[in-house]
Amino acid sequence: MRRTEGTLLGVFNNGAYGQVGAVEDLTSDVLRRQLEVNVIGAHELARRLVPAMRKNGAGRIVQCSSVLGLVSAPYRGAYCASKHSAMTRSPATMPCTPSPTRSSPKRAPGFPGVETHRGCT
Repeated sequence: MRRTEGTLLGVFNNGAYGQVGAVEDLTSDVLRRQLEVNVIGAHELARRLVPAMRKNGAGRIVQCSSVLGLVSAPYRGAYCASKHSAMTRSPATMPCTPSPTRSSPKRAPGFPGVETHRGCT
């Protein structure tokens, strides 16, 4: 933001990680950490960036997701839960965010060209 004198027009968020393991083997702390990084982290990033985008009158946040946010897979329960949560959180913020700063469609790798949410500006 310093380099651009506060102008921020877009962000591609691909920050996440996958915790592998059978659900019964994952402690609550491990699941909590997975959700903290993949869900709360994306929320916090957007929360911090939207004011700058509003100030600029434009902006877009592209949230990279995963096909595992749409379907589940063995030994990926924590990751699937976090990605599904992140995918459903982004559209839920749409009515609260002025149109110039709305999040853009999320991309789900594994489904080329498929937008998981349409109608964003």
